[in-house]
Amino acid sequence: MVELVEFSKDGTLYSNLEENWPNVYANDNGDSELWAHEWNDHGVCSDLQYDPAGYFKAALDLFSDRNFSNLQQDDIMEIFDAKFGVVPQIACNSETQLWEIRFCYERVDGNVPGALRQCPNTLNDDYECALNGIRLPPDPSIGRDAS
Repeated sequence: MVELVEFSKDGTLYSNLEENWPNVYANDNGDSELWAHEWNDHGVCSDLQYDPAGYFKAALDLFSDRNFSNLQQDDIMEIFDAKFGVVPQIACNSETQLWEIRFCYERVDGNVPGALRQCPNTLNDDYECALNGIRLPPDPSIGRDAS
């Protein structure tokens, strides 16, 4: 498991993560538990597998100029298709809240991620995303102790 020490060195990245990628399951371990999970389960398989800070900066940059108030699944697909030339898989939870956006890769030697490719299933089968708009989880900072 990789320790995400770089974030303490990059105050701007840490602040951006706190604001834009909070742990919606407010718990004693806070946001860093979520970020460690995201890095160890997803980041190490990305094109930035040796650069945790670069991985999180890239993730934050993907939607930095977007308004999420009326987001629909087609909007997400169009954003990624325009930016990367591929359509990702979109996963929602049981409350039609955006859960994950997953990229698909060609595998090199059966293991190392290679080039991005179209995902065969653009929607995850576990829970359908709402056709009339994907909801975002509530802001976890609301109700948090301000101390």
